[in-house]
Amino acid sequence: MKTRILLIFLLLFLMIAGISNAENKFSFGPKAGINSSSFRGSEANNFDSKVGFFAGGFCDFELTNHFMLQMEILYTTKGAQKEYTDSFSAGAEQFSNTTITQKYDLKYIEVPLLIKYKPFKGSNVDFNLFAGPSIAKKLNGQYKEEGGPDPEQTGLRDLEELEEIDVGFILGGGIGIPIGHNQIIIDIRYDLGYTNSLKVKHIKNSVASLTLGFAF
Repeated sequence: MKTRILLIFLLLFLMIAGISNAENKFSFGPKAGINSSSFRGSEANNFDSKVGFFAGGFCDFELTNHFMLQMEILYTTKGAQKEYTDSFSAGAEQFSNTTITQKYDLKYIEVPLLIKYKPFKGSNVDFNLFAGPSIAKKLNGQYKEEGGPDPEQTGLRDLEELEEIDVGFILGGGIGIPIGHNQIIIDIRYDLGYTNSLKVKHIKNSVASLTLGFAF
């Protein structure tokens, strides 16, 4: 079911791009940025944020004088990390106040569908607010633990319990700075995960991002 939703998003992207280009209201371009991601949820206690990145492209077209529809296709990293101290025994050895680190590295192809509102149409700096759903297909996930009592968990391993599809909702704002007939795009956004990221835990993604793009 979730895979079908992803395919629908991709088809909408292509349809919108074709329609917009035909009406000469189409703009597109590359974008990239940095993520600060973590986990939220009932089992997401004491996780810290980790820094990642994303890159991809976008296209948008004008719905009215103040509203636009924007779709993006992004390669993005998410996840979280945790560091804590614990005491445990391993065989005949006792370990006290040992520092244990856990790190989740999650990689996705993500497709946001955003409605953009431009309150000051025609101004030199193009200010906008945006919101909308996003759906992401997992590429892979890795888990790394250091200092723990279980040798099978220590080190780097593939995260088999990562869900195939991640659904979220994005809120943000940005500016467009004119460069001739083009624009430099800067925005900040928050991606609030709606579905669980892991099959065995009530954990959802939570991502804040800073974006730089160029619109043709």
